[in-house]
Amino acid sequence: MLISFDLDGVLMRNPFRDGVFPAVGAAMAAVFGGDARRAIEAVTEEHFRRLSESRQDGGQVEERAARRAIDPYDWDSIIETVAKSRGLEGMPPQSVATMVEYYAGRPGFVACTHPTVRATLSALRRDGHRLVVVTNGLSVYQRPVLEALGLLGFFETLAAPDLCGHAKPDAGAFYAGAGELRAPEAVHVGDDLLYDVAGAKKAGLLAVWVMPPRLSRGLQLASTPPWERPAALQRLDAWHAELARSLDRRPAADRALVDWARPDAAVVHVGELPVLIAHWQQGAASTDSAASSTSGAAGATLTRARRRARKSYRIPAVPLGYAGEALVRWFEAKKRDLPWRRSANPYAVLVSEFMLQQTQVSTVIPYFERFMERFPTLELLAQAAVDDVLQVWQGLGYYRRARYLHEAARTVVARYGGRIPDDPAELRRLPGVGPYMAGAIASIAYNRPEVAVDGNAARVLSRLVLHWEPPGARSARELSGWARGMVPEGRAADFTQALMELGSQICRPREPLCRECPLQRLCAAWAYRLQAELPVRRTSPPVPLVRVAAAVVADARGRVLLVRRPEDRLLGSLWALPAEPLADDEPWEAAARRAALHQAGIQTEVVQALGETQHTFSHQRWRLRAFRMRALPPETLDGARSVHQSSAAEAPSAYGALEVRWASPAEIPSLPMARAFQRLLQLDGTIEARRAAP
Repeated sequence: MLISFDLDGVLMRNPFRDGVFPAVGAAMAAVFGGDARRAIEAVTEEHFRRLSESRQDGGQVEERAARRAIDPYDWDSIIETVAKSRGLEGMPPQSVATMVEYYAGRPGFVACTHPTVRATLSALRRDGHRLVVVTNGLSVYQRPVLEALGLLGFFETLAAPDLCGHAKPDAGAFYAGAGELRAPEAVHVGDDLLYDVAGAKKAGLLAVWVMPPRLSRGLQLASTPPWERPAALQRLDAWHAELARSLDRRPAADRALVDWARPDAAVVHVGELPVLIAHWQQGAASTDSAASSTSGAAGATLTRARRRARKSYRIPAVPLGYAGEALVRWFEAKKRDLPWRRSANPYAVLVSEFMLQQTQVSTVIPYFERFMERFPTLELLAQAAVDDVLQVWQGLGYYRRARYLHEAARTVVARYGGRIPDDPAELRRLPGVGPYMAGAIASIAYNRPEVAVDGNAARVLSRLVLHWEPPGARSARELSGWARGMVPEGRAADFTQALMELGSQICRPREPLCRECPLQRLCAAWAYRLQAELPVRRTSPPVPLVRVAAAVVADARGRVLLVRRPEDRLLGSLWALPAEPLADDEPWEAAARRAALHQAGIQTEVVQALGETQHTFSHQRWRLRAFRMRALPPETLDGARSVHQSSAAEAPSAYGALEVRWASPAEIPSLPMARAFQRLLQLDGTIEARRAAP
C-alpha cells in the first residue's frame, strides 16, 4: 500500500510559530506601532488573501496555475509584500528557509507530534508499504525540519507546491505523491478535514484523519477502533464544530468540500496506523475469501472476527525505548548532587524515599543529613526510641512517615536480618511502603527493572503521550506500562531517578522548561501546545478551615502542660498543647477551657489571648489561637504522671491525649513537637524562636 502523509500536525511541529514568526514580527514591529503581534497578523492576512485568490476558478495556463499554488505558502514573498506595503525594505532580514534551518537545529523549536512517529514509519516501511509526503508547505521549508527530526529518509517522494506545481486540495497534489494508485491501494493521512480528507477523497484515495487533541480528548476512544470512529464522530456536535472551524477564514470555494469531508478512519495519533492498515488489508483478504465461498460460513466467521476486534481493541502502546535512552543520557550530564545519591546504600534510599513523600528535595536535604548523622545505620534506627526519631524528624511534617520508617527498620531487622529486600512484593510488606516506594527502592537501590511513577513522573509521561485519563488505578497502570517500556536495559536505577528529576526540574507543573528538555522533540503535549492542560487533574474540594483553640497552662514552677497526641490522629505521637476544634458558635475561650479539661482533667480560666498561627495538612487547614490559662486548684497532674485524666461526666474528646506531662522551657525544644505548637509557645514567650525546629 502507498501511504501519503501531511506533515505539520501529523508527523511534526515546525518552527514557524515559535521561531520564524516571532523573529519576523520583531523585525517589522517598528512600522506597526511597535506591536510585533500586529505585524504577524498582517502577514497571516496576506496568506489568506493569496489562498482565496488561488482557489478561484480562472482557467489559468499551467505556469500561472503553478504560481498560484505556490503563492499562499511562499512566506518570503508574503513577508516582503507586507513590509513594502508599509514602506519597509529588506524584509525578511534573511530568507525564511535559512531561518527554518537555523531554528530546526536548535532545541525547543521542532518536534515529532507524538513519540510513535519514528517507530510507526519504521514499522510501515518494514511491512513493505511505500511512504510519501504530500504537503502544502514549500519543500525549502519542510526539508530542513524532516532532516533535523531524522524523518526524511523514510519517504520516497516529497510532493510540495514548489516541486509539483499543485497544492491540496487539488487532486494533482495527491497524484504527485500517489502516481496512478487509488483506493484501496493508496491512503492519505492528514489533520485538515478539507484539504487533506476531502481533497484525498475527491482524488480517489482513502483518507485517514488525525484528530485534533481538543476533539479526541473528550471522547471515549480507548476501545473504539479507528475504522469505526467516523460514524461515531459525525453524530457529535463536536464534529460539526470542527468542520466549522476548518472553514474559518477559508475561501468561499472551500465550502464545496464539506460533503467530501468524511474520513474512512480517524486516529488519535499516527501510532494507530499499523493496526489500521493491517485491518484494512486483512478485511479485504477475508472479504475476497468470503465472496469465493459457496456457503455463508466464511461470512459468519468474518463477522465474528470483526466483533472480537471491536471488543479487544486498544490504542497501541507507545514504543518509548529511545526516549528512555535519551532521558538517561541527559541524567548522566545534568543530575543534581544529592546526598542520598552519593552511594548505593539501600538504607539511604529507604530514608530518602520516606522523607521525599509530598516534600520538596530542597526541604529534605538538611533533614536527611541530620537524620543520617543521628542514625547512620538501619540497626541503630531500629534500636532507637520513637521519641528520638520524632525529635530528629521534627519540622519536616507528615510525622506518620517517621513512625512508619521506624517500624520498617524494626521489621527489616526482625524479619530480614537487617537487609532491606530487593523484591517489590517483599518491600510492600514493610510499614508505610506502597507500590510507588517499593518500585523506587527496588530500582534505585538494586537496579531492578521496576518503575516508580510519582507525581513528577506522571506529569512527564502524561505530556509525552497525551494521556487524558484522570488520576486513578487505571491511569496508574497505563502510566506504569509506558514507563516500563522506557527503561533501558541495565539502567533502571538511573532511569527512575532521571524521570523524577525531569519532572522536578524541567517538566514543571507551570511554565515547563521545554527548550531544555531532552524529550522535547518527542513530546506530544509540546507539539500540540497542551502542556498546561496535562496531566488531567481531579477537581479538588476546597480545603476546609478548622478553628482550633489551644491552652497554655503553666504551674507555679513555670512548667507548661503538654499532651501527647494519639498515634492514629493528626500530629500523632507528638507533644502538643491541649487543643480542641471549636464547636458551632462556640467561643474561642470556651474551647480552650474544654481542651484543658478533656485532655488533662484540669479546670482552668482564661488569663490572656496570645495570638494565632496556622498549620496546613493535606486535607484541612488549622487556624490555631492560643490562650494563657490559669489552673484552678487543685492541680491534678505532676511530672511523674502519664495517664489520661478526664471527668467521667464528660464525653471523651476526638482529639484526646494518651499522655500528659509538665515540661520546663528548657525541656520543650528536645521534645518532638509540631511547629504550630512551637510557634504558639513562642507567642507566649515560653521558648525562644531560635530554639524552635527549623
